[in-house]
Amino acid sequence: MKQITQKSVAKYLTFMALVGILLFGARGLTAYAATTVDSGDCGAEGADVTWTLDSDGKLTISGEGKMADYDVFFDSDTDTYDYSKASPWSKDHREKVETVEITGGVTSIGWDAFSVCSSLTSITIPDSVKEIGNWAFGGCTNLRSVTIGNSVTSIGDGAFNGCSSLASITIPNSVTSIGWDALMAVVV
Repeated sequence: MKQITQKSVAKYLTFMALVGILLFGARGLTAYAATTVDSGDCGAEGADVTWTLDSDGKLTISGEGKMADYDVFFDSDTDTYDYSKASPWSKDHREKVETVEITGGVTSIGWDAFSVCSSLTSITIPDSVKEIGNWAFGGCTNLRSVTIGNSVTSIGDGAFNGCSSLASITIPNSVTSIGWDALMAVVV
């Protein structure tokens, strides 16, 4: 009777894996890489700030300077939002944005920048950011976690208003101004 050892099993499995690759090709071994869905500029005048949204729902804001301010208007008469002056990702891709990465060098988050991005779940704001604009994350109903960098001094009016799923927000000691209704409808 032949004794089966751990070493012989390992050799057999390695052999079978190589046979599988030879028979079926290496198609199953290709790495997945997210593709760019859309991109563009999002800097305030004179700033070099850009955005890229990938197929995994990751929105990256990068560059140097301030983000532009935007405007998402809620019409209470018709119970609808007007996205005509919204950020390009809020206007065209608001349901696709799941995570946001803001890289070092970006110094402010513009007004209404991410408002009503209903699939956004978490955000970490880097130390380079000094201010969070009015309604920046307003109406992000699935936003659960926010970490604010240690250089932020100002959180604008309604910045996290309506973020009803927010379970965790870290506000550093550097914050000296929190605007009106900044955390309205937030239960933490």
